[in-house]
Amino acid sequence: MGQLSPSIITFPTFENNDSFLSIGEYNQHIPFAIERIYWSYGNVRTTERGDHFHPNSERVIICMMENIEITLENLKGETTHYKLTNPNQGLIIPKNHWISMKLEAKAIMLAIASSKFSENESIKDRSQFEDLKNG
Repeated sequence: MGQLSPSIITFPTFENNDSFLSIGEYNQHIPFAIERIYWSYGNVRTTERGDHFHPNSERVIICMMENIEITLENLKGETTHYKLTNPNQGLIIPKNHWISMKLEAKAIMLAIASSKFSENESIKDRSQFEDLKNG
């Protein structure tokens, strides 16, 4: 599929009997093979998450409930800001982006990742990210 860019995707959504069903399929809506799915919930107040860098893994983040604000920064120092408010939309996060997120109280975040979990899979030290940016 080529080099990914941060972007919002809208999943096909169907309404039936006063409810909604949204779908996402690999190679049609999700632009990478799915190795892991994880979710965050139970926030009693606004919570900050992320503040890390994935050099070898892509993500799609979906806000299932409430709102999530996401800031991405690439290795060129370019930042983009997104606000996810609808469970039929997801944010594609390519490799090599510093991720910062703010989840509102009661927000539910679903993440789809292109890699399995590993403690060494992400860089959590901002100074290491700055060193990578400065080459």
